[in-house]
Amino acid sequence: MQAVLSHYRILEQIGAGGMGVVYRAHDERLDRDVALKVLPLGMLTDGVARSRFRKEALALSKLNHPNIATIHDFDTQDGTDFLVAELIEGLPLDRLLLSGPLPEKDIVQLGAQLCEGLAAAHEHRVIHRDLKPANVRVTPDARLKILDFGLAVVLRGETSPTAITASISEPHMAGTLPYMAPEQLLGRTIDARTDIWAAGCVLYEMSTGRRPFLGQDSTLFDEILHRAPAAPSKLNPCVTPGLQAIILKCLEKDPKHRYQSAEEVARDLHHLAEGTATTALRLRRRSLAAKCVLVSVIAAAILGIVAWLLFTPKVKTIQSIAVLPMANLSGEPQQEYFADGITDSLITDLARLTGLKTVIARASVMRFKDTKQPLEEIARELKVDALITGAVLRSGNQVRVTAQLIDPKTGRQLWTEHYERDMADILRLQNDLIAAIAGEIRVKLQANEQAALKSSGSINAEAYDAYLMGRYQMYKLTPAAFDKALEFFQIAMNNDPNYTPASLGIAEVWALREHLSQVPEGEGWEKARPVFTKVLETHDDSVEAHELQAGYLAWHKWQWDAGVKEHQRAIELNPNYASAHFFYSLTLHAMRRAQEAREEMERAIELDPYNASFQRFFAFELMNEGRSDELLLQLQKVASLTPSEPVIHLYRWTAYEQKGMYKEAVNEMKEYYLETKAPEMAQVLGRGYTRGGYRAGMRALGDALVAEGRDNPLRLASIYLSAGEDDRALDLLQKAFDKRLGPLPYINAQVRCNHLRSQPRFQQVLRGMNLSD
Repeated sequence: MQAVLSHYRILEQIGAGGMGVVYRAHDERLDRDVALKVLPLGMLTDGVARSRFRKEALALSKLNHPNIATIHDFDTQDGTDFLVAELIEGLPLDRLLLSGPLPEKDIVQLGAQLCEGLAAAHEHRVIHRDLKPANVRVTPDARLKILDFGLAVVLRGETSPTAITASISEPHMAGTLPYMAPEQLLGRTIDARTDIWAAGCVLYEMSTGRRPFLGQDSTLFDEILHRAPAAPSKLNPCVTPGLQAIILKCLEKDPKHRYQSAEEVARDLHHLAEGTATTALRLRRRSLAAKCVLVSVIAAAILGIVAWLLFTPKVKTIQSIAVLPMANLSGEPQQEYFADGITDSLITDLARLTGLKTVIARASVMRFKDTKQPLEEIARELKVDALITGAVLRSGNQVRVTAQLIDPKTGRQLWTEHYERDMADILRLQNDLIAAIAGEIRVKLQANEQAALKSSGSINAEAYDAYLMGRYQMYKLTPAAFDKALEFFQIAMNNDPNYTPASLGIAEVWALREHLSQVPEGEGWEKARPVFTKVLETHDDSVEAHELQAGYLAWHKWQWDAGVKEHQRAIELNPNYASAHFFYSLTLHAMRRAQEAREEMERAIELDPYNASFQRFFAFELMNEGRSDELLLQLQKVASLTPSEPVIHLYRWTAYEQKGMYKEAVNEMKEYYLETKAPEMAQVLGRGYTRGGYRAGMRALGDALVAEGRDNPLRLASIYLSAGEDDRALDLLQKAFDKRLGPLPYINAQVRCNHLRSQPRFQQVLRGMNLSD
């Protein structure tokens, strides 16, 4: 394909289908971008076909209507035939429907535009023949445009603008099967009512999130020809009787029983928007009334049952919920951070609602990003009563969020809504969404929660955008990503010096670096402390600031009781904050409050079941407590999440040692050093064990590691304790204390160290950390 056709310079491919490939091109004469469709080779095989197509393209070019993409040109060059049309920005309707049904007010508005566009085409005797969501585009300002009249035909003969019924000679099987009317499938006469059927399919999909007929091949033929579609309200209870009546009238099998013109459909949709009865609903009510007269006794019984069902309170209580990753509808992979950021914000805001028992944390829901797994299975794995699904579309400074509340057991959408705001009003958008969800799931909001949802103001768009990008980088947990996160958080602060979330983001990065031992001991806490201290001066309700304060007091200053109070304050502010329960568990564990630590860790895992760090540290706590059988079972969960994690071998080593299975313990330790690319250490351990048994092997390993300077004092201390070398282990613990190594307080909880508790040197180390008995 050449880069220029006639005076159109091709810029990029933007679509493809059976009727050709579509490119964004630039009209060099009129200095504008257009959509250029290159027709398939051989489609216009002779002069007669080309002349016929040119006439029909001329008729299409006369369709001047705000809801139809205008045809500018039809031409050929060097055997390549092409159409040139108006370039429409925005998203195809099928992309918007990936996140489920649209709110009814949007369906009515867009549906009316769709039918008005069809009415204009039918007035010019043009039948689309391939109407479907993929051929409808919605612009950023909510304008609907009908595209791709490539299969359209221009009917001949005198016709009424409201009921075109002229027969044509073209084969009518052209089109997209799930949206084809019965007469189109059977090759019979088609007319304007054929497009009305397709419009009904589109309205049905907008209302329910699925097509009216779902079969394949012959099954689909049978469904379209003989079976009535499920009532939209059965799939989405938010569909009103008025809208349902319009949709089902469009989908009547016999064209005589459908709307006779697209103008009628548009009129009924406008009536629905105005709250007046529609033609379809009046007819439907008359039909139902006639049937009720014939079966009055049965109807009375049914009405009694229905009344009992309606007025008997059987509302399912929703206590647990998960927000699945929002779909990015921009079509731009670089916008993933924005969709993920909105997901994260919704999780955080819902988690603050005290009326919800469980809100699944980010790490676990991200496991299901782009998954095809059934919602029922996802809900079962996460152990939640309901799911929130949705999509995010950002176009310039406009943000549109669509969300649905799903009952995973039935697949029914209990509620759906969309919100559209400027970036400056993104916080108000999120608060409106949270309030709506809380209302739908009948969560009683506390006075302070109600006030918080009403108090949001505007935000600096650049600061918010940089903040979301910073969090997106921070979650990667790598040193390079932490550097980028700090850059983005600083950009946010530069745009809005008072933007608290961005400043806390800086503190979180430094705290995580400390936790992951990516900086010298204490450096992370010292850089984080001024930030969260300043936040707490003006925001005592900041969960994140209290949790950072707890970590600083307990793990850097060794002020354990003060740290406990801060952990408790964070959990009080947000009982669903998984990280608060996790770090509180670690603090309690170091204080030898094992039962409380276990309860907090189990709660953290309930909130974030697929968080590999939570599962791994739960194994660590079981190991320190000497629960070897439970530890081995827990390590199976850890391995399912991170199968290549070398530390699993260290934990198994300890478990087997506790069970007296020394051969297995040695094998696990050897595997650890093989996986960490230190095969010589595995060999030293193996030789020592073969010559002198388990203790000799561990002693040989410890000596080799000391000689190589390859291991940290705490791990060496554990190895020498396994070798029975208590004095050397105590020397190493003192060395770790002098260096203030972060994990050192855990020795207070280790079963391996229990026999040292009577040793003055061990007690001295504990006293130095304020952990003495």
